[in-house]
Amino acid sequence: MRIGPFRRSRSAFTLIELLIVIAIIALLIGILLPAVGSARKSARMAVCLSNMRQFAVATASYAAENKDRMFGYSWVRGTPIPPDFSRFLPVKSQYADNDMHGAAMQFTYIMQKRLNFKDPEKFAFPGGWFPYVYYSHIPLMDYMSAQMPMPVAACPEDKALKMLQSEYNNVDSSGTPVPPNPGETDARWRFPFRMSYTVHSTHYSPDKVYNIMDDGRSKRAAIVYAANGGVNFSDNVGGPESMPTGALGNRKLTDVRFPSQKTWGSDSIGRHFGRTAQFFADPVCREPLAFYDSSVRVYMTGDTNPGWNPKDEAMRKQMGARFAWTEVMNDYSPKVANSVTKTDAKTGQVTYEYAAAAGWFTMTRGGLRGWDVPRGAVRSRINGATMEYKVENELDTSVTNDY
Repeated sequence: MRIGPFRRSRSAFTLIELLIVIAIIALLIGILLPAVGSARKSARMAVCLSNMRQFAVATASYAAENKDRMFGYSWVRGTPIPPDFSRFLPVKSQYADNDMHGAAMQFTYIMQKRLNFKDPEKFAFPGGWFPYVYYSHIPLMDYMSAQMPMPVAACPEDKALKMLQSEYNNVDSSGTPVPPNPGETDARWRFPFRMSYTVHSTHYSPDKVYNIMDDGRSKRAAIVYAANGGVNFSDNVGGPESMPTGALGNRKLTDVRFPSQKTWGSDSIGRHFGRTAQFFADPVCREPLAFYDSSVRVYMTGDTNPGWNPKDEAMRKQMGARFAWTEVMNDYSPKVANSVTKTDAKTGQVTYEYAAAAGWFTMTRGGLRGWDVPRGAVRSRINGATMEYKVENELDTSVTNDY
């Protein structure tokens, strides 16, 4: 019987089969990558929510041990400067000149003790500086993580601050732009110790303007608000040097009328939703908000209280005009949606700006006695051309109109 030649079975892929396999793998990657990216983004937001909750819990602990006082700075005009502070960091006086000066010195002293800072040139005192907005958390260090910089102070999406924290001994080696130093001495060493989250001015600023006796003279307390990247004071106060003693940072938790509706802090940048970051005052921005009842919840800005204008006293009495301004973005801030790029005709300097129609939760009607989010449903509408704000079913704010 004749047996035919032996036929080997084929063991290799053909080119077409290989291309089909590659196409299937590419398709699966295309399907899975967005899901993986979304999961990672959700995980980072969960970390951000946890960070803010830790601050909320520490707020209650601080108040319980400090006669119901809000966390913040306690050094005011006339506070004696500890001898070891004066030895390491030269100052002109042995007492705080004003409340803002005292807060800046208290910040520097805490950092000096915590990190053993003794070099007055490398860790210079930041003069002419307002530490309340991004650094009010420093007195909370005893109630939170002892690690410095504090990891919970940085949103996981805030890449610039994370880079600064990793190189806190030398900000120039962090690889990220830092704000210019406005004072006579280089005090940029402080930037890695800031928060991603801003502490709203109602946390440390009075709800209304009132007369207060200071040095035998009648003065008026300052209401603080921020605009164009800076910190400003209400129009009846000349500046920090003329503020009455104790005008700032003298708030209590019992001053909050609606703890579940009143925010103490938030991020000025919406980082967690969409591919492009959004400025918090963009009505469509969504971001976590931290409340005085220790909760952290996500809201769309347009669904919150539009706020009010703190600068004009007549507007305060009427609780009328909303706080509208143009924010000039910084080089170290992420590019936000709906911003406008502008070039200075003389200097050629390029900046990008965001025109905000309202101050929202950073400028609450009624201060700590007001509310930022409603109890019921609320839907807001803003005309992009006229910046006119219209709200449906907004809660009555007349209960806080006691100016």
